Amino acid sequence: MAKKIKLLELIDQQQLQDMQQYVFEITGLPIGCLDNEGNLVSFAGSPESLCVNLIRKSPIGLEHCQEFATSLKEKMRNDIPSDTMITACHAGLLEGHIPIRIGEDLVGYLVIGQTFEKMPQKADAYRHAKELDIDPEIYWQMVQKTKVASREQVVKAAQFLHFIAREIISLVSTNLQLRNEIANRKKVEKERKKLTAAIQESEKKFHKAFNNCPIPLCITTLSDGIYVDVNQIFLRITGYTSEEVLGKSVFELNLLNDESSRNNILETLKSEGSIQNLKIEVKVKDGSIRHGSLSAIIIEINGVPHNFCLVRDITEQILVENKNKELEAQLFQSQKMEAIGTLAGGIAHEFNNILTVIFGYCEMGLYNRDAGAEHIKNYKHILQASERARKLVQHLLTFSRRTEVTLEEVSINRLLSEVFEILNRTLHKNILLSRELTPDLPPVKGNKNRLESVFINIANNARDAMPDGGTLTIKTEMLDLCDDNHLQLSPGKYVCIKFIDTGHGMNKATVKRIFDPFFTTKDVGKGTGLGLSMAYGIIKEHKGHIRCVSEEGKQTQFDIFLPALSLNNCLYSKSYNEKIYYSLNSETILLIEDEKSLRSLTRKALIQYNYNVVVAKNGEEALEIFKAHPDIDLVILDIIMPGIGGIECLKALRQISSDLKIIATSGYSGKESSQNVLKLGADQFLPKPYRFETLLYSITTLLHNKK
Repeated sequence: MAKKIKLLELIDQQQLQDMQQYVFEITGLPIGCLDNEGNLVSFAGSPESLCVNLIRKSPIGLEHCQEFATSLKEKMRNDIPSDTMITACHAGLLEGHIPIRIGEDLVGYLVIGQTFEKMPQKADAYRHAKELDIDPEIYWQMVQKTKVASREQVVKAAQFLHFIAREIISLVSTNLQLRNEIANRKKVEKERKKLTAAIQESEKKFHKAFNNCPIPLCITTLSDGIYVDVNQIFLRITGYTSEEVLGKSVFELNLLNDESSRNNILETLKSEGSIQNLKIEVKVKDGSIRHGSLSAIIIEINGVPHNFCLVRDITEQILVENKNKELEAQLFQSQKMEAIGTLAGGIAHEFNNILTVIFGYCEMGLYNRDAGAEHIKNYKHILQASERARKLVQHLLTFSRRTEVTLEEVSINRLLSEVFEILNRTLHKNILLSRELTPDLPPVKGNKNRLESVFINIANNARDAMPDGGTLTIKTEMLDLCDDNHLQLSPGKYVCIKFIDTGHGMNKATVKRIFDPFFTTKDVGKGTGLGLSMAYGIIKEHKGHIRCVSEEGKQTQFDIFLPALSLNNCLYSKSYNEKIYYSLNSETILLIEDEKSLRSLTRKALIQYNYNVVVAKNGEEALEIFKAHPDIDLVILDIIMPGIGGIECLKALRQISSDLKIIATSGYSGKESSQNVLKLGADQFLPKPYRFETLLYSITTLLHNKK
């Protein structure tokens, strides 16, 4: 449905009032303007108007006027294209009606006249006043003051008014011509002065709007880009004063950061005449860069072409866009890491099963008394390689955060010696490694794999900081921190590890963000920005602290502080005699393992140690066997299996027997941590890959405790 056109949306009410007053002064006849609903919009005439000041103020009179306007509107709509209409209202007032149309839409009409063709009789006036519920005497007095004019006079006035109405739209373009036709030279000069004053007023308003506009504006010459005018916000954002800008060229001030961009803008303006929303970089007075959106058109000032430029400051918008892009990249990186973690978990489960088999057969070979010295040596090499593979899997799971963190006593010097061997094999030959390890350091409570990943990560960062070679020094020392230490660590003894490189160093801003997730100083594709943030998190998990000290052009030093264990709290591994692993009473063990090779190896090894072994390849089969053999002493249960799975099998076994000894194993903790498994009823949890010596010790311990 089309929107109705309203008269006041098309014409300025004050201008309309001025025009009506002008016509009234010429004709002496009252003139009004009504909208298409019959409502009075403006009026010029005697202040003692019978219609406006008396009849329309009466509810009955107003109703009569609106009914009259409605019928008049319908008649005007049906009588297109009639120009004027002469009618008499209920009060007998003679009026000329001039329709105002936009296309075929009647939006209002002008009314001139409101005169009597002849003066009414007093009795008639009194009768009409009573009908309108108006005091008859007051009404008669107003009637007597109402102008008397012939129909011909009203028609002529209406025709004149129609001419004025028709010319309203074209008034601006024909103003000077009309004035020249109706005025003498003196009046022309007067009008010229008025026009000049109006132009000056218009210029004053323009400059006020120009200067107070909240968007940077400037005007430059098209030929050489010299600044003619700039507004206040332009000066505030750029940092210049008007004296520093006006009269200077775009090239002299170097506001546009890219010289080719300046030339392209000028060429585009000269060829196309305008520019819309072109993103540019603006170099302000203090040397910083702000982002802008440039729109420009060519205008003429005194016949000379100029550029009128509007530059919206979009620096914050660009920062938000860049931040969003950074967040998107971080989200993508996070999703990629999640995918890597999922893949790592699956690989670890299968790989740990394989490693357990390798460990098992190697140990069986080592314990074979008939094996020669050369075979024993080979078995030990295989065990060493398998141990390295086990650590590699643990590093992968630690990196993807898919493994459970277990803490143990860690000798930092011994761990750093192992890291030193790795770095000797992996770092570039142009990097010299140096170590200064304080002897007899107490151990710390930590996770070897995670601490090793922190040390290697810091060393790799040092390598990247020394592309042309240098020295990486690793130091350890013992520190005793007091209550008010600036590291905000609990007071006590700490093992301090220092990594010092002779690289190019970092500025203060980089050092401040060095541990932020996804922050990296490396080129795209050469760093994730996760290494040092993970290192920070790992050290915090160990209740320690890590800091970076660096200056641009100088060395960089990473200091790690880890709480030292007192000798009273240290636990020392015990050596066990192989003989205690043998079964004393030929106990029966139910082995539940879905991996065929591991199942076969474990059964074979346990039988060698005098155990009776019953095997099951899944949880369903295991439950049936256990129900048929209630004399089973111990269960070895793989947590990750097809079918009902290890967790459900564990719950079912524990419901059947609360005294049954259960050892749970898994190559990948995933959703179920060892603590959860132990809470569900397992007596011990062995992460794969495990040594069979460890498995046999767990079995012996549980069965001896049982006995």
